[in-house]
Amino acid sequence: MVTAVQLRSDEIKCMIIYGKPLAVTQGKYGDIAIFSDNCLVIYSVEINQQKTTFLFKTSTSKGTVIVPGVFPKVDLLCHVKGKEKTTRVQTLVRALAKKNIDPANLDSAFYLRLGVMLNNRVFSIENAIDLAERGSR
Repeated sequence: MVTAVQLRSDEIKCMIIYGKPLAVTQGKYGDIAIFSDNCLVIYSVEINQQKTTFLFKTSTSKGTVIVPGVFPKVDLLCHVKGKEKTTRVQTLVRALAKKNIDPANLDSAFYLRLGVMLNNRVFSIENAIDLAERGSR
């Protein structure tokens, strides 16, 4: 089984920040990205200039959380609200790529800690990279 992720660019904007879909197909409200089981996806939804970003793993058998625009349920690793925090996530993904760290190889404990870091008023990309480097060994 697969996970479907809705992509939109009308009054509701939905986009993938990170993840490699198996395929992209046309749906009623726009493209739909299809992911296999156990894939890391970073997905951003913007409604009325309010952004929410979800970091989750696809899970067709044991997903526990409903994410808007995603079917079936997934394993939510963390989520953030706001444009600034979404920018933090995008910056982190680019920084991890520069360090040759694949976000998909990091465990759920990393994402639990990352969620706390991202939602903190003082966020340090260097601390997040250090955490990822320790977690990817």
